[in-house]
Amino acid sequence: MFGRLRRALGHQAAVLGFVRDPRTRAAYAVEGKSSKIMRVIKDEAFQEPALLHQLLGHLADAIATYVALPDRQRRPGWCNCSDSWAGQLSPLDYDVFAAPYQKRVWISA
Repeated sequence: MFGRLRRALGHQAAVLGFVRDPRTRAAYAVEGKSSKIMRVIKDEAFQEPALLHQLLGHLADAIATYVALPDRQRRPGWCNCSDSWAGQLSPLDYDVFAAPYQKRVWISA
């Protein structure tokens, strides 16, 4: 899709990509729906942190693979990795459960 869009537009317009970060994807997968309080994933973080880290790692690797596909050819500024629910975490929890996996996406891609 990205490649077709780029070819159709040529240099007439910028084409930007957008991916959700691993923690946001994990939150939706674990919660099963959107939630303002994200209770299930918060409980998971403190009751089964190793399991959550394993899920986050798998998601980070999958996202990195996706953004590195040839038709996406990651370039500075082409793609935004957004954490929709970052405000649900304390700064310390963000450093443990979100930031390392966002970095993993961009280092691996």
